[in-house]
Amino acid sequence: MILNAVLSCLLFMACSAAMMIVNKYVMILFGMPVTVVLMQMIFTVILLMVGFSSFLHIGSCNDFIRWSRFVPFLYSLMLTSSLMALNSYSMGAMTVVRNIAPLVTLPIEKMFQEDIPADCHTFLILIYVACGALLYMRDDIYFSAFGLVMMLVNAMVASLERLMQRRLIAVKPVDISKTGMLLINNTVGLPYAASVLLFYPEYQHWSIISGRVLSDYLLLLLSCIVGVAIGWSAINAQSYVSASTMLVLTNLNKVIVIAYGMLLLGEARTPQAIMGCLIALSGGLLYGQDRRRLMAKTTSEKNKQAGLL
Repeated sequence: MILNAVLSCLLFMACSAAMMIVNKYVMILFGMPVTVVLMQMIFTVILLMVGFSSFLHIGSCNDFIRWSRFVPFLYSLMLTSSLMALNSYSMGAMTVVRNIAPLVTLPIEKMFQEDIPADCHTFLILIYVACGALLYMRDDIYFSAFGLVMMLVNAMVASLERLMQRRLIAVKPVDISKTGMLLINNTVGLPYAASVLLFYPEYQHWSIISGRVLSDYLLLLLSCIVGVAIGWSAINAQSYVSASTMLVLTNLNKVIVIAYGMLLLGEARTPQAIMGCLIALSGGLLYGQDRRRLMAKTTSEKNKQAGLL
């Protein structure tokens, strides 16, 4: 069980890092976040229906309705806001801002009645992370008010999406295979993502897509393939860990992403930016250690209570 959890988290972390780097290049080349999201979702639906139909399982209509009620909407909004933010902001800024998401997630998890222990030490660590994020953002060369709004929206939506998935996978589970969950997310979520075009009319620039070279299309195809991998690995990892832990895992692997952005894409690399980045990422490590401490404490208390009984 522990080995499966570790392998699942490592796979998700690898896919998450690869997805951000590839998507950043796609945004540099195409600059149409909603269109790219639609292409990735359509590719996922076709691939699952054609190549993985034997792995699709939906237990009942009620299970389908329960999963479709909120998760696909949040999933599509998460993808769209992520690429919109990445189109306007650096990868480093995306990384450090996402580290503060557990400040929102932990109280909501309590509302969802998840058994997530937390104390003052936990919130002090998250405030420490937030300070690092603010320090980095002050020196980010890609500042954009719209991008900042999209990052905050993405952090909120990602938190809610992970919570809903966690609840339907591990708390009050539905009888749907992981492949089936991914298919529902992309099929039902597709109209939600497409509706963003009503307010963000990228279709007016679709004609420029035909003028790209083969390598550009191959990179877009790679983003679609990695998109399938991260969609499945996220659902798989979510069955083992809490939503807050998922958000921290998403960010701990971003050391490579940030270094890549600084060295190859010219992102912020002043002493202030590097210090803010180190604070945010070290805070993520401290948060992980704090989770283990609290879980061990909770387990010990439960064992003592069981012994008294």
